[in-house]
Amino acid sequence: MRIVETTIFTIEPDDNCLNIIDADYKDEYGLVLVQKRHNRFELSVNGTTLYPRLKINYPFVRWIDYKHFLIMNPRTKGEKHNLFIMNIDGEVIRSFYCGDAVQDVAVSKEGIWCSYFDEGVFGEGISTEGLVLFDNTGSPTFQYHTHLPDAPSIADCYAICRGKNTTLWLYPYTDFELIEVNPEKNSFIAHQTPETLHGSQAISIRGEYSYFYSPYNKEGTLYSWKAEDSGAEKIGKLSGTLRGLDTRQKAHFIGIEEKSIKVYTIINPKEY
Repeated sequence: MRIVETTIFTIEPDDNCLNIIDADYKDEYGLVLVQKRHNRFELSVNGTTLYPRLKINYPFVRWIDYKHFLIMNPRTKGEKHNLFIMNIDGEVIRSFYCGDAVQDVAVSKEGIWCSYFDEGVFGEGISTEGLVLFDNTGSPTFQYHTHLPDAPSIADCYAICRGKNTTLWLYPYTDFELIEVNPEKNSFIAHQTPETLHGSQAISIRGEYSYFYSPYNKEGTLYSWKAEDSGAEKIGKLSGTLRGLDTRQKAHFIGIEEKSIKVYTIINPKEY
């Protein structure tokens, strides 16, 4: 088992005025990113720079389809809307409020998944659900704590990634069970994970294997784990902020640093 690293975007190291904030990459759509130059945010869509007329503060960006993407403020300060769906020309098509203290966002054909960290879960409003699926108009169609009252509770949703079909995987504090939810069936499957993996900041699920990045006290370390095994295997050490890509992508993770964006593919013939 080994890691293949591919750099897909870089900023010159001596360009101290420009830093990467967030990015998303899909094999079929390319690269969309948010960067900050001095005190101004910029969007870059496959090399075309846009200047959104939005009040944004260290936002997330995600592809929706080849003509649309979203940009979202994870923290709200009285704003009525904090998620904006835009076309690749930079025009806002629609917007809605998706809750405060958003930890991560994943997009599927069913809609937009938002997970929340503890300040949202123990706050008020939609964030208290821990994990919500919105349709593209902003209406919640699946709410974790409401629709799955018997599932392990979420105090802080550390990581999410898309699974097969309509499913989504999550890795929540406090018990750090790896959970697969199916919003169509309002069902879930939970797996106990080895303590070595607890606190992981990113996950990617492929076939029989799950990959976990940067657990507690093991900053930057990437592990593989086969469900129900008693232990996890260390693959290597990486740097930056990683996010798991869904099963439809060749790479397993996207990695973001201030000056570069990389994708990481794990070579593991035993996945399927």
